[in-house]
Amino acid sequence: EAVQRAPAAQTRNALYQALDACTLRALFDGDPARLFLDLVPSPDDQHVAAALSDGSLRLYALAGGDEVRRFGTDAQQARVAHFFAHGTELFSAGADLKLRRYDVASGTQLAEWDLGEAPQGICIEEEPQRVWVLEQKYVTVVFLKTGEVQRWPHSLPAVRDIRLIPGREQVVLSSASLALVEDPDLGRWIASYTPYGKMVSQTGLSTSVRAISVDPHGYFIYAAAGSKLHRVRCGDFGQPTPERDFGRTLGAVDTSPNGSIAVAEFASEASTAWVLANFESAAVELAGHDGNEIVDIRFSPTGDRIATASFDRSVRTFDAHDGRAMRVHRWPFRPKRVAWTPDGTGVLTLSIGPTAHLWAAVENPWLYRMGTGDAPIVHAAFSPNGTRVMDGDTLGRLRLWDTTPADRRASGSPGELIREFAAHEGAVVVVRCAPDGRRWASGGADGKLRVWSENGKQASETWSHAAALRDVGWSADGSRLFGLDSQGVLEIRAPGSTDARRVEGVASARFAPEGASLAVGGTDGVVRVLDLAAAGAESMRVELTDRKGAPARPMAFAFRPDGGELAIVASDRSVRLVDARTGEPTRDVIVRAQPAAVCYSPDGRLLLQRGNDGPKSILLQDLERGEELRNELWHKANLTAVDFSPDGRFWLTASKDGVAFVLRVDGSEPIPRQGAREGPFVSAEYATGAGPISRLALHEGPVRFACFDPGPGPARVLTVGEDGWARIWPVDPLPAALELRPRKLRNWEIAREKRLAAPLDYEPRD
Repeated sequence: EAVQRAPAAQTRNALYQALDACTLRALFDGDPARLFLDLVPSPDDQHVAAALSDGSLRLYALAGGDEVRRFGTDAQQARVAHFFAHGTELFSAGADLKLRRYDVASGTQLAEWDLGEAPQGICIEEEPQRVWVLEQKYVTVVFLKTGEVQRWPHSLPAVRDIRLIPGREQVVLSSASLALVEDPDLGRWIASYTPYGKMVSQTGLSTSVRAISVDPHGYFIYAAAGSKLHRVRCGDFGQPTPERDFGRTLGAVDTSPNGSIAVAEFASEASTAWVLANFESAAVELAGHDGNEIVDIRFSPTGDRIATASFDRSVRTFDAHDGRAMRVHRWPFRPKRVAWTPDGTGVLTLSIGPTAHLWAAVENPWLYRMGTGDAPIVHAAFSPNGTRVMDGDTLGRLRLWDTTPADRRASGSPGELIREFAAHEGAVVVVRCAPDGRRWASGGADGKLRVWSENGKQASETWSHAAALRDVGWSADGSRLFGLDSQGVLEIRAPGSTDARRVEGVASARFAPEGASLAVGGTDGVVRVLDLAAAGAESMRVELTDRKGAPARPMAFAFRPDGGELAIVASDRSVRLVDARTGEPTRDVIVRAQPAAVCYSPDGRLLLQRGNDGPKSILLQDLERGEELRNELWHKANLTAVDFSPDGRFWLTASKDGVAFVLRVDGSEPIPRQGAREGPFVSAEYATGAGPISRLALHEGPVRFACFDPGPGPARVLTVGEDGWARIWPVDPLPAALELRPRKLRNWEIAREKRLAAPLDYEPRD
């Protein structure tokens, strides 16, 4: 409510910080008298079933956490739940010694079976259709196709866990639990059984079992007992079991679809976890836990990420390949179990407190953070439709990211890494995307210009320069590409061709919007426009001189969007506007400091200048009226980038102070010029003017580059920083915040927010 009433830059920055920190996507309400005992996501990612301590069995919407319906009555004392038939049916076993089958859509009870004892656990085979219910001394098996029920005793004196063995029509029973059995000899056994109660194998480990995990292929069972991880071959428990000693008490274990293994320490302080590519490989530490016991660890459905739950009140996700920490989710209550949603985008947690939670396991779909944080990012570029970003860092690496906006995404994770290229020996200097959005060009400090495709792992072609690349550029039709190095050598060629036009003594270059012309500025102060369709013939020529008649070096160019005018930044503290066809001067430009770059607004009406001489070296001019526009800036260091949004409504500035500002073009007013007046001035004060509407300040260090998303839809900004991260921001964070609310506010909460919100002027959003 406060943000709606006060869309000031500082307020919005607070909202960006909240969006970046808050990864809670759904809050499943309970209360101290109604705790969550079991929490299971449906296979279709639509619902969550929960058994609560008041005996109720409830269905919640996964997206927002709202309760959808209850099944049966609280007197049934539901304890465990399991989805069946792709999420259309739900099984529940309760303390009233009943197994029940429900239709999820209607809540109707479809069937009921008697149990002999209170249920300890449940597992279901989709094909053949069997339900296994673990009891203290027995196992009940229901054959759904025939209606047959088998109930037989098992041999484990302290059983607590039941798991299916894939492909074998067997289950494995164990005493796996964080709470150890009082008699270690009773808790060290594991055994496997058939549906009719035949024991296939049984073995005893050296100490009580805390956790087990079954290989998804049904080959091995991994058991954590004491400080050792045991590997037991399914169906052959009597053989000696290979073991890995971690030197610390283990409390959790899991296996991924590709055979990787994750184990976690169960210690009172300084707990850690590890991931192993296989049983024999070196353990990679999952660092970052603040201490206390790690009580659960789980691979994502694809096996590329790991989630841990710890008594330090955090749930953390890691990269399963290198152990890199990805996200941290915190809540006041200690989590005791963690589970991934079937699509791998969320993590469900069951805590000791009265609530359960769904956390976002992927990057925020409205506020992306992309990178590794281990090397400064130098430059980045959007594809024309905004669905891809490629960035380059000081280590020479290029990364391609999926940046499709949330409202246009059909599947996949937002901000997902598509491919990483080991591109250059030395820093990447510049990255550009071709107009077709499928090819990318990168220039490096190693003097190489490389062309990449989204599907290729290697560069499709490489040009070699004798010096570091300074700039590269694509023509508007993608048929030509230039590379300019630090020694002033410019090469122009068609991608895939070995024929190149070479020009020396070049200070800057820029393709015209129509793509057939190239503006080239020489170190001799001469600006030429080359007609590439006519074998590079010179179609326009301008000689730049300073006030003393010496050559003025052209430092940067910008074509007006219609291609009719060329803005030339010269080294004599000037910006010249000339006709792109004749070279004749067109309009005057106001200059306050030495410019470094300029850009036109999409309609060609405004010109934005950026300098390198401090935070105030920026100027926005209305070219039609010849007026300098007021825009107060709050940067504290040199500027690094300026840009206009594609629709011309916003402009942005970025600086080495780590901040980027977004301003409204409509709020930019002319600076009044007051001539001489008769009599003394008694007092004067500045008008406040229209300040920035967004302050983007989540980088830890300078922002090296920033630009708007050129694609359709609401305006977004890309920033890259020396902290090793690239970020994408919505210019207006409020819709993103509303989308990311864990649930809709209750009426009394809305009333409370309105009372607390200051009565500030509200600037309506479009």
